[in-house]
Amino acid sequence: LIADSSNNRVRALSPAGGLSTWAGSGGRASIDGPGNSASFYYPFALAQLADGSIAVAESDDGVIRRIATDAAHTVSTWAGALGRSGWSDGTLSDASMSELAGLATRPNGNLVLLDSATYRVRLISGDQVTTLAGGTTSRPSRNGSGSTPR
Repeated sequence: LIADSSNNRVRALSPAGGLSTWAGSGGRASIDGPGNSASFYYPFALAQLADGSIAVAESDDGVIRRIATDAAHTVSTWAGALGRSGWSDGTLSDASMSELAGLATRPNGNLVLLDSATYRVRLISGDQVTTLAGGTTSRPSRNGSGSTPR
């Protein structure tokens, strides 16, 4: 699967080289629903979750969307809330994120996110979003642990 940011879609590339739309209507908005009518707002990064669903980081909206494993590829907002950017930790629906620039699934199934606007590495474990590292909005970068690195 490929995050097609320019066209606001998630694409599937077949082994034969064919490209098809997996989810997203092409409209530039964050609308939940069946994959062919749902829309994304600058999908930037993808990661497969433990249940087989796909997490989609929307960079401009600061939310994580989820594409279900059902035949319709149903899209829903999984973490964060539209119109509420920032860096607060909390439950999936209460946490806020800003410019998501990367996703990775850990071997234990947790999801790691990179928030480039707030210089934080975040973790989704169960129904909680927490900050793993970072914690400043200034530069330059430096090594360390907890809130020291940036």
